[in-house]
Amino acid sequence: CLQEVEVKKVRFRFSKKCHNLLTQLMKHEDGWVFNVPVDAKGFGLHDYHTIVKEPMDLGTVKAKLGEGLYESPLDFAEDVHSMAKFLLSMFEEKWVPIELQYHNLHREIKPASVVEPLPAPTPSSVSSACGA
Repeated sequence: CLQEVEVKKVRFRFSKKCHNLLTQLMKHEDGWVFNVPVDAKGFGLHDYHTIVKEPMDLGTVKAKLGEGLYESPLDFAEDVHSMAKFLLSMFEEKWVPIELQYHNLHREIKPASVVEPLPAPTPSSVSSACGA
């Protein structure tokens, strides 16, 4: 079906843009701390995995992106933003330096560069493309 081909093309474009943004974030001077999972034991955060049910880091985002697990750029953005959500709100004193790094990194994220509107299919193009 032609519509499925278009969806695959759009997915490829957003995946490529997400990958480019992710590469930028991982190489950013303040991004290194987010490239790997939190070393809860090393930081003395013994209750981290009890509190943070779904830990996230840029390395995990990269793996998910490579496996095609993101349905949309918004899913990608949600994971990128969630990686610091609990760190910034729950471990304030320990994480002040990391919070500053996150905010510096966050400035690099330009949602419009990843999220682009999907072309709206017309009834005639959908029915003719899908053999209806």
